[in-house]
Amino acid sequence: MDTNTTTRSRLAEEYQAGTTIRELATRHRISQQQVYEALVDAGAAAPPRRQQRRGRLRPQTRQAIVRAYKAEQTIDRIAYRYNVGENTVRRAAAAAGLPPRPLGSLRGLDYDLIQDLAKQGATSKDIAARINSTPGSVQQVRRKLKRAPDGKLPYDRPLSPARRIILRKAHLQSIDIDALAQQHLAGASVRDLAQQHNLTYSWIYRRFHRAGIPLQGQPSKSQRAEIAAAYAEGQSLRDIAAAFGISPGSVAPIARAAGIPPRPTGKPRINDWSHITSLADQGMTAPRIAAAVGCSKRHIARVLNGSGYTWTGTIWEPPAE
Repeated sequence: MDTNTTTRSRLAEEYQAGTTIRELATRHRISQQQVYEALVDAGAAAPPRRQQRRGRLRPQTRQAIVRAYKAEQTIDRIAYRYNVGENTVRRAAAAAGLPPRPLGSLRGLDYDLIQDLAKQGATSKDIAARINSTPGSVQQVRRKLKRAPDGKLPYDRPLSPARRIILRKAHLQSIDIDALAQQHLAGASVRDLAQQHNLTYSWIYRRFHRAGIPLQGQPSKSQRAEIAAAYAEGQSLRDIAAAFGISPGSVAPIARAAGIPPRPTGKPRINDWSHITSLADQGMTAPRIAAAVGCSKRHIARVLNGSGYTWTGTIWEPPAE
């Protein structure tokens, strides 16, 4: 490290004045390791480095954290105010001889008990001492209950992903397949069952197939032949599905099972180039031609460019003869 004597002495003076190593590194645009080595060379910091890291908090900052902790401020608010971690706040309070606060979120608190004690005139500090919590947590619960429409909260915080998975598995295990089958045989569609019981279509199909339960509303052999014939004639999937009471996604598999090749995806291309060029000769632009023939303006531009037309900025100029 190339640090001259003047820089080392300056770092040592600022460090003795209470500036942290991180602040020194930011101020002088060097790494924290270089600051530490310079302080060791100047005799201002002694190894090992772990001893140096214990003094990251300034004495006045530590005292302010302890005072806020004694004033029953929440740990997250103290950490945010003084730009430290929550564990740093707890360590500073423990070093000052203050008892630790109970861990956990508001989810484990008895909301009904807090509400009853508050109606009796008890303060947040008295309620916190009664339920072994902090006045800040009690105040948060009281504010939430005050904002609730009925004064009650069904659940304080959103479910975590792990909790959602557990509840989802428990819900699926509680589903009675025989009861679903009876509803389906009585006329309820798979879509109605899925919406009623908060299930997916694929889950119902798999469980019905595994249990050997026949699905109602499936097209018969004659209907499947008519669907395949309509597909071969070129009718749209939406029209075929509406005519036979099935979904548009079921039309293509039925046609494929009948040996009919699948249709090309996307809109059909306009192959009548003479009609496009005649509209261009009339002075129409590509967007207007596209709206007239039912395709994109990019396709119109490709057709005209392929026919030798040139866009002048206002009209398409035909090729020279």
